[in-house]
Amino acid sequence: MLTKAEKQLYNEAADIINAAVANSRNEFEYLVYVHDEIVRRATYTTGLKQNDTAYGALMEGRADCDGYADALYLLCNLAGMECHYQHGNARDRQGDTGHMWNGVKLGGAFYCTDVTWNDTDQSTAVPLYAYLNMGRQQTADCYTWNESAAMFAPARDGETYSYYRIRGTAFDTVEEAAIYINRYAPGQGTVNLKVAMQGMREEDAVDALMAEINIGGRYVHKAASGWLYVLFTAK
Repeated sequence: MLTKAEKQLYNEAADIINAAVANSRNEFEYLVYVHDEIVRRATYTTGLKQNDTAYGALMEGRADCDGYADALYLLCNLAGMECHYQHGNARDRQGDTGHMWNGVKLGGAFYCTDVTWNDTDQSTAVPLYAYLNMGRQQTADCYTWNESAAMFAPARDGETYSYYRIRGTAFDTVEEAAIYINRYAPGQGTVNLKVAMQGMREEDAVDALMAEINIGGRYVHKAASGWLYVLFTAK
């Protein structure tokens, strides 16, 4: 009983899922793959008819936060990974705004993922992973929501499925992070890492990091829960 558009979306989702399964050894890698595919396809857009749907994100390449979350919901649940939506408010420098993200079950516990906020460098479609698999504290630092009505509760430990911990790109000092960028960015092109801000403001932490880097490039960054997340692309 699917409509023509729903059949197109289902077939496209099946192709993405098959590719994700073929390129993943476990559910963490599967989640990263489909997360990255959404970022690769979608550009943040508001005001259009399909913006708040998976169809808008995956088929039309334009989505708002609802569309990003709907796409992850579809690609996880069709593959047998439990995933829910979460509505609430997101905190940023402009104040609290209505937002939508996901809770995904990994290893028997739920972690929050916000694909929208990870899609920061839309010129290259390379994501940050600051908001992938967040535990309870980081989620509470970034969002407010009606916990009593939620379909899940975030796990207490936010490091279990941290992209940066698993990939070995989490650093305690800006000096260590700069050494990694100087060494690997020229060959890899783009590097993803996080570095402890050690009580510094976001701008000061960025300045301190860039002062230690001796190669040219461009970067985007976000700060959350005492960490600076950096996507650096070498020239």
